[in-house]
Amino acid sequence: MYVKRLVLENFRSFSGTHVFDFLPGLNCIVGDNNCGKSSVFEAITWIISPTRDMSGIPCMEDRIAPVRVTMDIAGDDMPAVVGSEKYRKLKDYVFSDDEGVTVLRMQRSTEERTVKQSGKDVKLDVTKLSVWSATSSQYENPTGIDALLKKLLDFQPVWADMVPGDVADFGTTKILGKVIDAQVKGFSQTRTWKDFVDAHNKAFRGGGGGDSDADDDSLAKRMDDVAREISKIVKEQYGEATVRFDFSAPDASTLAKAGQLVVNDGAGPTDLSMKGTGMQRAFALALVQVLSRVTSSSDKEGASPPLILLIDEPETWLHPKAQLQLGVALRSLATRQQLFLITHSPYMLKCFDPATHRLMVLSRKGPNRHTRIEAEIGAITLGEPSLSEIGYRAFGVISNEFLDELYTLTERQATAWNNARSTPCKKGSQVTEFLKESGLPTRWS
Repeated sequence: MYVKRLVLENFRSFSGTHVFDFLPGLNCIVGDNNCGKSSVFEAITWIISPTRDMSGIPCMEDRIAPVRVTMDIAGDDMPAVVGSEKYRKLKDYVFSDDEGVTVLRMQRSTEERTVKQSGKDVKLDVTKLSVWSATSSQYENPTGIDALLKKLLDFQPVWADMVPGDVADFGTTKILGKVIDAQVKGFSQTRTWKDFVDAHNKAFRGGGGGDSDADDDSLAKRMDDVAREISKIVKEQYGEATVRFDFSAPDASTLAKAGQLVVNDGAGPTDLSMKGTGMQRAFALALVQVLSRVTSSSDKEGASPPLILLIDEPETWLHPKAQLQLGVALRSLATRQQLFLITHSPYMLKCFDPATHRLMVLSRKGPNRHTRIEAEIGAITLGEPSLSEIGYRAFGVISNEFLDELYTLTERQATAWNNARSTPCKKGSQVTEFLKESGLPTRWS
């Protein structure tokens, strides 16, 4: 499954309604500073789980018009997913959109309203994630629907302003924590783990589950005197009662959270949280790629929801050569799952494929916004796009190298025209016509 469409209404600096259509693979978002690129990411994460600080949304308090984010989820596996026992409650909310694609449409809105559901009045507000019902032609919030919708896809954002400590965080909601959790599931079934549990019980519980016949050296046995003293005091002051200490073995995931990621870059082993921002950023991007592989493997067994990656300006602190290598890696990831990429670097777009990727160019002049879908990137070099063409198509930068490529293309096209016609092409108007058909300007300022 993947995000097919996102509709922003008065979200952050997006005044009015703005529609974004995406592809299942790689979706690149570029544009000037302060044109709303990060807001697209924030809208996706806000509709699912509004945990990121959104206090900066001007329309939340200052605007009369409500803030809405609407998202369509689609995919060939949608019928199978909603047909499963886990997601059967969503089955009645799947419908065909205007393009004939089967989708599930969800929305979060600051507008407070009341709808009729099964003969009852249900209040909807920003705290509730609602889903569109094609039957009743309204958004609804059946009991338990919020949790189901949040589990449908696993959104993993990597922000440009990420907190460095998040990289080495072993928590289950963090990137590294998810990678570890995927390995723990298999580890907890091994002989090694079972031997550990037996050893733990002998050391902490004495093999007797905390009973009086526990081994003399066990912690449970050593705590017997303390337990008896507590029981005596309780009996004297409050009434009959006995206590005992039971040190049950923790699960593997709990123990794993106590670990740390140690890095040795030639200066000796050091916890990753103590490394510089550049090193932590590099490890975060590496972990995302590992998480993608781990998730893809578990998806085959239906153990985890599809992973959606949202990567914000990954080129920060990276050498251009490393940016090229990362671009290749991200393109590979996008063959397995949907990936959103915000970037200011032409190196990150070097492997862009217009046949399977989408390039969205955002621009803003005053309050007005414009979104252009660039599909012709790579047309000038007739293959993998050059850095100079990327600079023009994605960032509006006209370089001498781009003009040289443009001249070569025009000359090549003119030769093809001459070979195909009895009368050679010499008119400038024909060259102008070709430039227009290729989506290129005929005048340069």
